[in-house]
Parts: sequence; C-alpha cells; structure tokens
Amino acid sequence: MAKHKYSVTVREEAPDFEAERRYIVAEREYARRQANKAPSSWWLGLLGPGLGVVRRGEWLKYLQELDRYERILTREARGVDAGVIPCSFVVKHEGDGHDHRIEVRVTVEGGRFMVNKKLPERPERVDGAPDYRPNQPHFSGFHGFVRHHTRKEEYRLEAVFSGLGPKDRATVLFDPVYLEYAPATRLYYEIRSKEMPGGEKGEIEV
Repeated sequence: MAKHKYSVTVREEAPDFEAERRYIVAEREYARRQANKAPSSWWLGLLGPGLGVVRRGEWLKYLQELDRYERILTREARGVDAGVIPCSFVVKHEGDGHDHRIEVRVTVEGGRFMVNKKLPERPERVDGAPDYRPNQPHFSGFHGFVRHHTRKEEYRLEAVFSGLGPKDRATVLFDPVYLEYAPATRLYYEIRSKEMPGGEKGEIEV
C-alpha cells in the first residue's frame, strides 16, 4: 500500500423530506393543543418559557413559522429535483502513514456552487424544548485535526487539514454546500501535502 494516497467522494446532504413533513404535522398538532390552553395575558409571558409559561400568541406565531418552514421544504424538494443539491465532499487518506498540511481543492465544470444558499432549519420551539432530531446531520468525519484556510467560491472549494492518519477522512467544509448540477457537470479534486508535494489529481464520481 502507498504511504500516501487519497480519494474524494461526494455525499448528498438533502433533508429527509418525508421525515420533516411528519415532524411538521406532529408539531402543528402539539402547538394547537398548547395554544388552546395557553394564557393570553401579556404579563404572564414575562415569566418566559423557562418557567413553562408561553402565551397563546407565541404558539400561534410558532404555527406560522411551521407553515413557513413547510413552504421552504417544498421549494427545497423542487430544487433537488431540478439539480440543486446540497452535498459534502469527503476526503479519505487511503495510505498507511501520517500526512500533514493537506491542501485540498475541489473544482466544478458545467455547474456551480451556490455559496450563499444554506440548508433549511426547523423553527425554534417557543417553550424551549430541545430538538433531539437534528435538521441535517453534518458528516465531518475524523476530528483529530484542524481545518483552516477554507474558501468557498462559485467554481471551487478549498481547505487545508493540519494532518490525517491512515484511513482518516474529513469533509472539505464543515457545512454542506449546494451544487447546481446538470448531466454535463464534472467535478475534480487536487490534493497536495507536506509528505506528497507532487500532489494528486482526479475526477470525483457523481
């Protein structure tokens, strides 16, 4: 086995739309029940959700946020169908040695990265209850390194990893990035490191 060799794969990060729709239905039912029995006096709201006091108006506002979130998810699903896909790029060190200062670049041809678009987020619960189901899990892979000098542009992504050991893997960016994809889209990677100054290039299979 080579001491230093890398692979780069793309991982789709689209929300689980069916799961999110079920979440919205359940939250609406809960919020309506809470609104029906909640006090409407303004001064009770000053006590805050920490004491379990949430006014009716706050629950009604939360219902509006759930409606808004549902509309966002609908647009998001249409976007995925049209080829606007949130994804992460996973770098894996296939070698059997430790490498340092790994410089990674991902470029796209026949498409682009939508650098300002972010994944939709569930509205925050007005009663302060924690959401044990994350909106979208982030795959960040190996944690024993520092990711720095990250760059996100329309046609390229860049990052530098402080070090990776045998079979370690990490995403180029911490958060997913949206890729505007078409049948002619091609993705490429280039990796250089302290132990592999000559670098390595390749195409990323989509």
